[in-house]
This record gives sequence, structure tokens and C-alpha cells, in this order.
Amino acid sequence: MSKRSLIQDHDEDQDGTTNINKRIKITYELVDLPVDILHSIFSYLTSEDIANVSMIDSYYRQNFILFLFNRIKTTWHNLLAEFESKANFFLRYKYLIEQVRIIDCYSYGEWHINIFDNYLNLLPNLTRVIINSNNSSNWIKYRQNEKIHQLTLYLDKDHFETQHLQNQPRNVSVKPLASHSIQPRIFHIDHIKDFPCLRKLNLDNYHFNWEVNESSSSFYHLVELNLTNCTWEYPFKLSQFNMDRSTLAILNIKYFSNNSFILSERFNEFLLNLEENFQSLANLQLTIDQDNSINPTQSISWERRLPSNIFDKILNKSYFPYLKHVKLFGWYINLSNVKNSLRKLDVKELNHIEVINLKRVNNINNNNSNDNDDQDLAILHDILDELMTYSIKLITN
Repeated sequence: MSKRSLIQDHDEDQDGTTNINKRIKITYELVDLPVDILHSIFSYLTSEDIANVSMIDSYYRQNFILFLFNRIKTTWHNLLAEFESKANFFLRYKYLIEQVRIIDCYSYGEWHINIFDNYLNLLPNLTRVIINSNNSSNWIKYRQNEKIHQLTLYLDKDHFETQHLQNQPRNVSVKPLASHSIQPRIFHIDHIKDFPCLRKLNLDNYHFNWEVNESSSSFYHLVELNLTNCTWEYPFKLSQFNMDRSTLAILNIKYFSNNSFILSERFNEFLLNLEENFQSLANLQLTIDQDNSINPTQSISWERRLPSNIFDKILNKSYFPYLKHVKLFGWYINLSNVKNSLRKLDVKELNHIEVINLKRVNNINNNNSNDNDDQDLAILHDILDELMTYSIKLITN
């Protein structure tokens, strides 16, 4: 549906003759843009927004079907019912589906229904699976898939739709099920050993406790690891996710400020030995955020201080030779120590770091007075000047 218009320019030469220059002006509608550009645009839109755009006319609907059905959100009940129906939605659009998200917890389905072999493996272009699970990851060790690149296991305790349907007849009020057990949800690296193409792993509210010699698999191909409110205990070390020290490039660790694990000895040991087995990192993010689901008057929040030597390590190529982006969000940091670390830095020891993000950090010495605010700002300007000499971009509050 591109539109073309022909414009004629009449210019007179010096001899008085008329020279007609034809200039063709081409304008494109959204639907005519290349697919890769549309992918970039639609990454900022919700599924509802894309659906609304596709309703302009049949031409838009025909061309945007690729973006409408590449990410599917469903419950266990709807997923199983759809595969058993004659007008199977999943098989009809199986070549378009790249991501499936199961939004409700259903223990019976995890343990007794082989969701991968019987259903998800029928989708040839599926690369991302997101599952809301109330259990430990033991059930996954009995599943396999050779195409999935990204696996997300999270917990949303408000979704038990399929469980409600199985336990209650129609038109009967359903009492909310228990949110989750007080026992920790355990994750073990061996549970994903039959997912050989897995490169990105996202875990939410899991606990790690396996020993190095306890793992029977050589799972050495994770490139990105994202952990939210995850904990661990001795003898486990987080570096066991990157045992060969060469594959993991992105490490993103996030805690809510009411999580007491950020004050634990195990987490502090991780910070003090951050470089252990993580020399392959190109992107490091350590975030402490506020949990918006908790009433602020009832939540407990701790001031977590970042070790003073952290900047000495993240800027030094002997510790992190490939590090380019660092994000430290919500921490208490001694800005004077950061400035001193930069001034002592030998340019020969500097790694390839490009961006340091210090949004929403607080100075340890700040007692919220105006004088200290001005002092913090002055220190940040000094840090910025130092970083600019090394062509490093600093993002601050």
C-alpha cells in the first residue's frame, strides 16, 4: 500500500530553455516497513496495541498476523483443551508461535502431563517458554526439548485457574488456594540438562543448594542468567552456573528491598568474590528494588552497602576482561571511595567498559541534608570527569 506521487520542477537554464526535473516522492505506510524494523517498533507495544493496529483493514490484518501470534499467553486448561479440539489454534499457527507463557500454577500438569513432548515440541519455531510454577524444578528433569533457547520459571501466587476448574464444579464459589508452601522452591542445574540449546535462564524465587561434585551434567552453555529474589546456602556458590568460566556473558541479579538475603553472609561472600568464575561477563546488573505489591507501611527495608572495593574490580581487566556495561541500582555506595578508585586507576589495567549506571544509588555519608546533597553532586561531577577521560559513560540519578 505504498503511495507514489510524481512532482515536476520547472527550472529555467541561463539560455532561457525550460528544464523539467521529475522527482518521484515515495511514502510508506507502517505495514510496508521491513519486518526487522517492525519487530523493533512492536517491541515497545503491547499485544493489545498490535491487535488494534491490525484492525485497520484486511491488508494490515494479513500482514500483522506474524506479530499477533508470535507470543501466546494461556492457562494449562486452555492449552490442553486447544490441542484436543478440532480447530486447533496452536497447530493452525504453529509456524508463527515463538513464545508460550503458561500463566497459572498447576502441579498435576507439571508432573503428570508431558507438556513438552506432547504439545510444545509440535511448535517448530518455539524458542521461549515461560511457566508459572509453584513447585521446585524437579519435574523438569523428566522433560526435554532441543529447540528452546530461553526458559523462565517464575511464581505468581494469584493464578490457579486450572486447579480451580479441576477441584470445583461450575457455578460454585471457589476459595483461594494456599499461595505457596513455606518450603523453598529448589532449583538444580541438572534439571535442565536435556535442554541442550538453552542459552537464557530466568529464575524467580528459587533456592540453590547443590554441590559442585553433585552435578552429573556438564551444562556449560548458558549465556544469560537472570535471578530475582533467589537464595542459596553452603556449599553452593553462584559461580557454579558458569563452571567453565567462558560462556556466561550477562548476569542480572535483583532483590526487593524487603528480602533479608541481601544481608546474609552468603550474599556478602558473593559480592566480595564477585570475580570468581565470572571473568566472561560483558554485562553485570545488581539491583535492589522496592516491591510495589507490599504496603509501604508494612514492609521492611534494609540499607545494603556495596563493598568499597567493587569498583576496583569492575574496572580492572585482570578481573573482568570483557565487561562493558555495569548497572548498580538501589545501593548505598561510598562515592568518595569510587572517586579515589578512579584516580588510582592505571589506564593499562582498564577493561573495555563503556557504561556505568548508578541510578537510584545513595551516598553512605549522606544524611539527607542540603549540604550533603550538594557535596554528593560535586563528587558525582568529579567521578564523571574521571570517567570521561577513559571514554566511559556514566548514568546517574
